[in-house]
Amino acid sequence: TLSALPWFSPPPEILNDPLSLSTIQSHPHLFKIVTPINVSLFEKFLLDHPNTPFTHSVCQGLRDGFWPPAIFPPSLPPTHDVSDHYPAQTLEQQHFLSSQHDIKIQLEHFSPSFGPDLLPGMFSMPVHAVSKREGGSRMITNHSAGLFPLNSFFPPSSI
Repeated sequence: TLSALPWFSPPPEILNDPLSLSTIQSHPHLFKIVTPINVSLFEKFLLDHPNTPFTHSVCQGLRDGFWPPAIFPPSLPPTHDVSDHYPAQTLEQQHFLSSQHDIKIQLEHFSPSFGPDLLPGMFSMPVHAVSKREGGSRMITNHSAGLFPLNSFFPPSSI
């Protein structure tokens, strides 16, 4: 961390995007920042750290959310939903994904339901159940699916 660059902040065009701002302001309960870290205490431990730009960016991210180094194409639609393009293959996978969905909402890793349609500025990617070597399943999100895959917004140099 001594030579790490500060983490990214959202660029002004994102912070001032009317579509996203409207969605966030009208549905703030969908955008909670949930962390087990006591950020104020963590910040006190970092007061003497020699790389204050980096530590400040980490604490800001823990408070306000982190921003990836994404580049969005101008042709990006206001919403993009490919969540149902790759349905679960078996009844067992369907039950597993449904139970994981409920658990993730309980843990506040997923937002509660807000209706059948995405809100402006939202993308929804497909989830899958994959087998673990030791048995059972694991839920994964496919960020490479669809016409506007989330992974395509990251330049290779940023990874």
